[in-house]
Amino acid sequence: MSITYREPILMPIWDWRTPATDIPEQSLNNFRVIKRGVRAGTAWPMCGTLGYDYCIFMEDATLTILQESINGKWRDWMVDSPYEWYAMGEFALRAKPTNILVGGLGLGLIVHHLALRKDLEKITIIEVSKDVIDMISPYLPHDDRIAVSYTHLRAHETSLHLVCRLLLEK
Repeated sequence: MSITYREPILMPIWDWRTPATDIPEQSLNNFRVIKRGVRAGTAWPMCGTLGYDYCIFMEDATLTILQESINGKWRDWMVDSPYEWYAMGEFALRAKPTNILVGGLGLGLIVHHLALRKDLEKITIIEVSKDVIDMISPYLPHDDRIAVSYTHLRAHETSLHLVCRLLLEK
């Protein structure tokens, strides 16, 4: 078996900005939003998103990161990196109309993409953290089709069938 190598396909990134860029640094209980700098020349994995292997930041950039404190250590929950932003866009394009259910708000990246789809009648986001809802929802698109709901149910705490049934009965 021979291995074939190819040059990686690179996406240049200038003037990096997403809707999450407008979310200010803030903390609420076990969650926080921070900003992290990325230096020009940094390569970031794209994992095949939009056909690219990596992106290269052509100038210094700032990423927005949602973190959760777990056992006293901050863990990244979501980052508005080119990979996550464009991957959310690809997912949004594949969503079947007309009513969409999103599990988890994160930085709201997929919600911004879904709001561009005029063929969607309702976009419902369920989130297990009221703190994330309080920090992120003010920066979502102002669109009557979007509803963010808190749920105390987590997939590992109950059967998947029960969670889906409860959500569909609302």
